[in-house]
Amino acid sequence: MPRLLRPPRAAPTPAAAVTCAALGTFALTYALLSWNDTLDQAAQGDWAWPLGPGAIARASATWTAWVALWCVVAWVVGRRHPWRVPVLSAVVVGGWTVLAWISVQVSYLVTGWYVPWPGPVPGTAYGEPADTYPYELATVLRPGVVTPVVVVAAVAATSWLAHRRSRREPPATAVTTTGARRTAVAVLVLPVVAALVAGSLLQLAPADDYSTTGQRWVAVLVSPAFTLALAVGAALLLGGSGRAGWVLLGPVWLACVGPLVLRWWSGEADTLLGTTALGTVAMALAAAVHPLATALSRLDEPRPDPVGPSVPERADAHH
Repeated sequence: MPRLLRPPRAAPTPAAAVTCAALGTFALTYALLSWNDTLDQAAQGDWAWPLGPGAIARASATWTAWVALWCVVAWVVGRRHPWRVPVLSAVVVGGWTVLAWISVQVSYLVTGWYVPWPGPVPGTAYGEPADTYPYELATVLRPGVVTPVVVVAAVAATSWLAHRRSRREPPATAVTTTGARRTAVAVLVLPVVAALVAGSLLQLAPADDYSTTGQRWVAVLVSPAFTLALAVGAALLLGGSGRAGWVLLGPVWLACVGPLVLRWWSGEADTLLGTTALGTVAMALAAAVHPLATALSRLDEPRPDPVGPSVPERADAHH
């Protein structure tokens, strides 16, 4: 008797996939923060101020909101391009992690600079100094070292599930030609980069005796250059993802540019408004790449002849 074949299991809905990613991220972050706090108490004793459950929950919720938002972007984009967001996430989070690891080795120096570890849980900490000169501080790993891998895995899983579900419900999006896409990128890439760089340089601290040139540039790279670049990358990917992508641009803008407005509202320099405006312009131009490529593709399409093809007359038509 032949064995009955089970129908393939349907992929989860977008809400279910993002909810699972968010709940898993929150639970893992809460556990890692609690573990790291326990390690701090054991290493520093009375010198370490313990974190309460409320503080741990707030930090976990903030990081979960960021990861969930990026998972939503991965779902919308991954329906047609399953590897674009995971690759971008791996490059961004990987570069961030490398800079954070390097900064740990030099941050205690006078000319050192510092880049925080991805996520609210530190991935490294200083151990006991060496017994001999130059008394370098040892670096020990902390629970947050797994955060970069978990983030990239969550984004990749969400993107893959979105692509799997799109096989049954393919999204209706306009098709663009390769030449049109290249032309659109060539036209808009320079204005995007110019707006991004100009907005970031507005926050470059003036030269003084308390910080080196490298420290000033790293500070701008961490904030706001990194956040604005992330928003521009999301806008570029979402620009060709249909109506859902355009709707999602609003939360992405609020998450990346909104903190700058809040800092200005709290009394900081007016240059934050200039950075906000230039960041918004860079996002708008990046999101316009796909619509411009679609318009150029339509211009390249051959137009049908309204009269129709002409029929040659026969040579003996008058005989």
